[in-house]
Amino acid sequence: MVSRRGFLRGVASASALAGGAGCSGLPSGSGDSATTSGTIVVGSKTFTENRILGYMAYEALNELTDLQVVDEMGYGATSTVWSGLTGGALDLYWEYTGTLRLLTRHNRIH
Repeated sequence: MVSRRGFLRGVASASALAGGAGCSGLPSGSGDSATTSGTIVVGSKTFTENRILGYMAYEALNELTDLQVVDEMGYGATSTVWSGLTGGALDLYWEYTGTLRLLTRHNRIH
């Protein structure tokens, strides 16, 4: 029998290894903290589903890498989290594809 935590770690590991479909992050080499300091900051929006996905990424990165993983779950609403990502305060967070499309259409992706 697999524990709930074991199951979530497995799902998080698979998601992290698959490139985190639905996970927003800046391209490699863009000055994100993970490539420069050995630290990665994982954030989320404030609602439950986004926090769960954020913690899945947090657990997977903590288990599968040598990076120091920083917890910034509940960072804020879409605009706040997106600003954190593009401003360098966050390295990744989970986002819906449709929301990313809207952000792209409104020229918010730099």
